[in-house]
Amino acid sequence: MIADAYPRSRGHLLVVPLEHTADYFEIPADVKAEMWTLVDSARSYLQGEFQPDGWTVRINIGDVAGQTVGHAHIHVVPRYEP
Repeated sequence: MIADAYPRSRGHLLVVPLEHTADYFEIPADVKAEMWTLVDSARSYLQGEFQPDGWTVRINIGDVAGQTVGHAHIHVVPRYEP
Protein backbone atom coordinates (compact mmCIF):
# COMPACT_ATOMS: atom_id res chain seq x y z
CA MET A 1 0.00 0.00 0.00
CA ILE A 2 1.13 3.52 -0.75
CA ALA A 3 -0.36 6.96 -0.31
CA ASP A 4 -1.88 8.45 -3.46
CA ALA A 5 0.22 11.33 -4.82
CA TYR A 6 -2.98 13.28 -5.60
CA PRO A 7 -5.38 12.16 -2.87
CA ARG A 8 -9.13 12.57 -3.30
CA SER A 9 -9.46 12.73 0.48
CA ARG A 10 -7.42 12.39 3.67
CA GLY A 11 -5.92 8.88 3.81
CA HIS A 12 -6.39 7.92 0.13
CA LEU A 13 -4.27 4.77 -0.41
CA LEU A 14 -3.32 2.63 -3.38
CA VAL A 15 -2.87 -1.13 -3.41
CA VAL A 16 -0.25 -1.86 -6.06
CA PRO A 17 1.14 -5.26 -7.12
CA LEU A 18 4.93 -5.56 -7.11
CA GLU A 19 5.08 -6.97 -10.64
CA HIS A 20 4.39 -4.37 -13.33
CA THR A 21 1.13 -4.94 -15.16
CA ALA A 22 -0.76 -2.06 -16.77
CA ASP A 23 -4.12 -3.85 -16.98
CA TYR A 24 -5.81 -5.22 -13.85
CA PHE A 25 -7.39 -8.01 -15.90
CA GLU A 26 -3.92 -9.34 -16.80
CA ILE A 27 -2.88 -9.85 -13.17
CA PRO A 28 -2.73 -13.51 -12.07
CA ALA A 29 -5.61 -14.65 -9.85
CA ASP A 30 -3.40 -15.29 -6.81
CA VAL A 31 -1.99 -11.75 -6.98
CA LYS A 32 -5.50 -10.30 -7.32
CA ALA A 33 -6.52 -12.22 -4.19
CA GLU A 34 -3.54 -10.76 -2.30
CA MET A 35 -4.47 -7.29 -3.50
CA TRP A 36 -8.01 -7.62 -2.15
CA THR A 37 -6.64 -8.84 1.18
CA LEU A 38 -4.56 -5.64 1.25
CA VAL A 39 -7.68 -3.60 0.43
CA ASP A 40 -9.23 -5.01 3.62
CA SER A 41 -6.05 -4.21 5.56
CA ALA A 42 -6.04 -0.66 4.17
CA ARG A 43 -9.64 -0.21 5.24
CA SER A 44 -8.88 -1.45 8.76
CA TYR A 45 -5.88 0.88 9.04
CA LEU A 46 -7.77 3.90 7.72
CA GLN A 47 -10.78 3.17 9.93
CA GLY A 48 -8.54 3.27 12.99
CA GLU A 49 -6.64 6.38 11.91
CA PHE A 50 -9.38 8.57 10.42
CA GLN A 51 -12.83 7.08 11.18
CA PRO A 52 -14.28 7.92 7.73
CA ASP A 53 -18.02 7.99 7.08
CA GLY A 54 -17.87 5.93 3.88
CA TRP A 55 -15.62 4.41 1.23
CA THR A 56 -14.88 4.45 -2.46
CA VAL A 57 -12.92 1.44 -3.75
CA ARG A 58 -12.17 1.60 -7.46
CA ILE A 59 -9.99 0.46 -10.33
CA ASN A 60 -9.47 2.55 -13.49
CA ILE A 61 -8.38 0.49 -16.49
CA GLY A 62 -7.28 2.33 -19.61
CA ASP A 63 -6.95 6.01 -20.49
CA VAL A 64 -10.62 6.43 -21.34
CA ALA A 65 -11.51 5.11 -17.86
CA GLY A 66 -9.25 7.64 -16.14
CA GLN A 67 -6.15 5.51 -15.62
CA THR A 68 -3.29 8.02 -15.44
CA VAL A 69 -0.50 5.66 -14.32
CA GLY A 70 0.41 2.66 -16.48
CA HIS A 71 0.57 0.29 -13.51
CA ALA A 72 -2.54 -1.51 -12.26
CA HIS A 73 -3.70 -0.48 -8.79
CA ILE A 74 -6.76 -0.33 -6.56
CA HIS A 75 -7.81 2.96 -4.95
CA VAL A 76 -9.03 2.84 -1.34
CA VAL A 77 -10.57 6.25 -0.70
CA PRO A 78 -12.04 7.14 2.68
CA ARG A 79 -15.00 9.53 2.45
CA TYR A 80 -16.14 12.07 5.01
CA GLU A 81 -19.36 13.93 5.69
CA PRO A 82 -19.05 17.58 4.63
